[in-house]
Amino acid sequence: MVNIRTVEIILLIMVFILMSMDASAMLVFHPQPAAEHQHDGRRMAKVFQLTGHENSRISLISPDLKRRELSADNGQVKFNPTGIDNYHALLATREFQGVQEVAIRYVYAFGKPSGSSPSQLTQLSKAELEIIPDPLPREHWHYKAGHKAAFLVRFRGHPLAYNSVILYTSYASILEATTDTQGRVLFKLPDDYPITQAGNNANPAAEMMLHVKHTDNGQQYASWLSADYRANPEHWKNTQLGVMVTTGGFLFGAFMTGLGRRTNHKKT
Repeated sequence: MVNIRTVEIILLIMVFILMSMDASAMLVFHPQPAAEHQHDGRRMAKVFQLTGHENSRISLISPDLKRRELSADNGQVKFNPTGIDNYHALLATREFQGVQEVAIRYVYAFGKPSGSSPSQLTQLSKAELEIIPDPLPREHWHYKAGHKAAFLVRFRGHPLAYNSVILYTSYASILEATTDTQGRVLFKLPDDYPITQAGNNANPAAEMMLHVKHTDNGQQYASWLSADYRANPEHWKNTQLGVMVTTGGFLFGAFMTGLGRRTNHKKT
């Protein structure tokens, strides 16, 4: 079970980050608790909060690349599963203070097999400037703290080289890296969970937000990509291994002690 107090702490940290960065200047999708699954196996509508939703146009692109328009109710964006299995793309666009801005989040939804590869969705040009997971995590896989994650920055369908990308996390970590000649950027995700418990399900997902800006012929562009990441499993695996080694050493020592006693008894 996820510790409710831990979830509250994460939300408080995220609120602090948004306040310090001026949330009105951000266009980012964040998951909401209402997106959790029902206990009877049916799946509820997925719900996200979109900061900076004013004057934004929101759409959902399904694995078959069909697009449908969505709306935001006080920033809350809700969509029912399409019935198609695989990644979907949530997309929001707006013009804010002269900047053409986009927010993207890739969301896995279950349903009938789509027969499509996630790469078809990521390769689809969704905005003039976009950050693309390279690659997307496979089903049941996740980004993990302390592990590397690669992304591609693309402008008008072409890789954007030597451009700064900033990564923020809900635990207040900030990283910056520069794209290479192919527009790729690699981050080692911060291992910044303050407390980890044994088991993936015992640790609530944290949030990361990647941000990139670019200017072309005097026009400014900005793009946000949000995704979750999980606690580093090596923390509790190393702990478990240590316990096993310690226990094994204790048992081996006890065995050798008993063997020595039996040998001495035979000699006498």
